[in-house]
Amino acid sequence: MCQQNFRSTLTGSFSTPCDDNPTVAMIEAAYQHHDIDARYTKCDVKADGLKDPVAGAGAVE
Repeated sequence: MCQQNFRSTLTGSFSTPCDDNPTVAMIEAAYQHHDIDARYTKCDVKADGLKDPVAGAGAVE
């Protein structure tokens, strides 16, 4: 089993509304099944507010 640490790969999505979106559970289960050290998060962002979050996500390496 993959051990996650503070340096796990971070993935995710921007959408709205995101509360009822089941992608976190599904993708995290797939990561665990395939022993991938990654985390998935979802962020509630409206279309007209995407510019800054997308720019910020692109700054992370």
